[in-house]
Amino acid sequence: MQKLRPTDIFDLATRGDACAQRILDSTAERLAAAIVNMNLVLDTPLVVLGGGIGGHPVLVEATQKAIARNEFARPEVVSSSLGQDAQLHGAVWLAIQTAEQHGFLRRSERRKVRLPEKSRAG
Repeated sequence: MQKLRPTDIFDLATRGDACAQRILDSTAERLAAAIVNMNLVLDTPLVVLGGGIGGHPVLVEATQKAIARNEFARPEVVSSSLGQDAQLHGAVWLAIQTAEQHGFLRRSERRKVRLPEKSRAG
């Protein structure tokens, strides 16, 4: 028995494999349901799918079609322009934001800050 990655299954679905198409459709329906629920609770007008699996064009398209059939919410679903490194870029951005909120400065910003000189009066 051959082990397939999710992206292999999505590729097979595009080539007309019926079993792969059922798996793709089921995955897209579940993902669409999660996105719609998130939209209803958090009012997220845009959802960006990324990474090697989530950003696969076939999954994104099938998810968009499943959401379009929903009568309660229809947030926009797009594929990340960051490709497979989307999560990494997001994690780094979040780490930088958190560090800055706690008072850490980037090197370029540290140069701009002038510390007061100590008084030499004795």
